[in-house]
Amino acid sequence: MEREKIIKIKEEELDNQPMASQRAIEARDALDDALEEYIVAVQEDAFYWGYMTAMKRCNKQEG
Repeated sequence: MEREKIIKIKEEELDNQPMASQRAIEARDALDDALEEYIVAVQEDAFYWGYMTAMKRCNKQEG
């Protein structure tokens, strides 16, 4: 019975959730942009180091 009461309270309060402020929205957007930039940079690093490693191995096999 206690569980049902908790669920009912939760469902009622979901409608009362405040909207995010403009500041919070802008901060989240900035965080999203920074995270995307970080992911792209990490992918570029991984590609670069993989490419350089492959080139070194090719040069060792030729020489």
